[in-house]
Amino acid sequence: MKLDEIAGKLTEEQKLQFEAHPLWNGMNEFIWPISLITSTCAREVWLRLNDPDHYVLEVILLGFGHSLFSEEQLLQAAKPRLAGSELRIGLLHLQEAGIVFAVRRGWGEKLYGVPSDLYTVWFHAMQDRKRLPAMPEIDSYDIVPIDGSVGYVPPLSVQLLHAMAALQHTGMKRTTRGVLAKRAIESATAQLHYDNERLLGVAELTQADAAQLYPLPLAIMLQLAVQEGWLIERASAYYINQAGWENWLEQRAPKREERLLLQIIELLSSRNAAAAVGAAQLFTQSEAYIWYRAADVEARLDRASSAVLTKPPQSTIAVWCQLLRTLGYMEVAEDEFGAAVFRWLLQPIELGVRDDVNDKANDNDNDCDNEDEDDNHNDKANDEEVIRRFEAAAIQFTPDGDIYVQEDCPYSVRWQLELIAERRRTDRVTVYRMTERSYKRTAEQGIGTGEVIHMLEAAADEPLPETMRAAISIGMSAHTAVLAPVPEPVSVTLHGSNPSECEPSLLVLGSQSYEIIIEHKAVRSLFAGIESVPAMWMKQFRSYHLSTRRELMEQALSWRAAVKLSCEGQIKPFIPERIVDEDDKWAVIGYLQEGGSCLPIKLQPDMWQEMMLVLPEGTFHNAQ
Repeated sequence: MKLDEIAGKLTEEQKLQFEAHPLWNGMNEFIWPISLITSTCAREVWLRLNDPDHYVLEVILLGFGHSLFSEEQLLQAAKPRLAGSELRIGLLHLQEAGIVFAVRRGWGEKLYGVPSDLYTVWFHAMQDRKRLPAMPEIDSYDIVPIDGSVGYVPPLSVQLLHAMAALQHTGMKRTTRGVLAKRAIESATAQLHYDNERLLGVAELTQADAAQLYPLPLAIMLQLAVQEGWLIERASAYYINQAGWENWLEQRAPKREERLLLQIIELLSSRNAAAAVGAAQLFTQSEAYIWYRAADVEARLDRASSAVLTKPPQSTIAVWCQLLRTLGYMEVAEDEFGAAVFRWLLQPIELGVRDDVNDKANDNDNDCDNEDEDDNHNDKANDEEVIRRFEAAAIQFTPDGDIYVQEDCPYSVRWQLELIAERRRTDRVTVYRMTERSYKRTAEQGIGTGEVIHMLEAAADEPLPETMRAAISIGMSAHTAVLAPVPEPVSVTLHGSNPSECEPSLLVLGSQSYEIIIEHKAVRSLFAGIESVPAMWMKQFRSYHLSTRRELMEQALSWRAAVKLSCEGQIKPFIPERIVDEDDKWAVIGYLQEGGSCLPIKLQPDMWQEMMLVLPEGTFHNAQ
């Protein structure tokens, strides 16, 4: 459930109602829904929420992640610091503000959730509000490598690029069962460092139909490729969508990695709250290239979860660290005492967190579309041109014909090298070489000798060594007779004009079809039959007959409300959970609220003298 999808199903009147909500007053140019995904707005709104509302939001963020939940699940998940009626009112308030949304799938029950693309923003705002100290850092001198976790792992984007090249080389025809040929599957899967064990360690995924014949890592790769518009899925084959693929190759590295990582997290977290919460916790209060103990992160998350949840979800911090290492985004090791440690290889705190209203527009990387930008824009453009020229020279030649590619090499150059050369080593400096096989493959793609030489010299910003130029000319000349016709680039998609709107076809992620429910309910509507309940039950302490005490408790249970009990002169707030009958007597089981604690207890009706129903502030007056 994404914010754009929700906003697209709303009327203009409904959008204006959300925009006019008092929580969003004074946000300057940040209007709803942009304000929802802007961190400055989220932090400000979090401070404006009253206690029940932000308590409910904490329960949602820590207990359900990206997953949808029912009202009853929310009431069961929350620690009984508040009565169920207060939780229901908090949920209603969050809906009115356009932070939480109600949906219905088909004829199913009404469910609630926060859009997945604002989850990290609000999780980050929640952490900011707590004003927690920075996570303890581990000195790099105390780091001990772990067997099997040492060595370079390319970032996910490079792994996917290599897999796309493997598919291009082997062909992407589909068998009668609708899957790629065995050779293509093996070749593409070999480029991916993440595996089934680490993926399933984070969250259980179900592959759809014929996709079950793929290794799970390849199924995820193909899922991303189709969603992003790199591949077009036809009954007989996959095809590269040149426009979509080239656009991705030209994206800025930080934006490219952020989007990929957030997509992986969404795939794994769409039906797994623990995975979403664990990933969000790893993002916050961590900085790139600083070592942290995984146990410290787990302890902080456990403290936050235990404060609001009856049963905190199982920690996924350790398994996320292992998976993120194989995605090329993290390093893992041990400290001097054998405790697991990790460090990010990118800046995690920025993932999914926007501080500028223009960030939404920048998703398409069209930084120069607005001609009315001030002079700073021109300076920025000049800086970018310098960077572009520097990156363009990010490959080097050796006299014996090797091509050295630096980490910051543009991906468009990497892709060209994948098409015309053989990759001999993948490392921080990747090594390619022109070989007999690559000459043949290049010729079959319709690429001539002059094009190969021009591409290499343009990428290196220097002439080829004469020995290398001669070797390419001789190698290519042997294959000029086998040139094959080059197919026209395909630029249509199977599922619609917008690749991001394609329905998932390889992984079962749950139904994507739902109805947005926008309703404006009065608080009093949560208290059915309030008009017929004796007003004295809610206005003052009184002593009642045992049968009336039971009636009052039953009414509290019906409304999920609290009561106040006078026990030997002391006033004790009490949240009833259920009434039990024992030996012709009855008792009520629930929680006594004392300070910040909730003490489970069973009370006999003769254990208190006076009592009254407690409804959230203002409810009773609104009902009269």
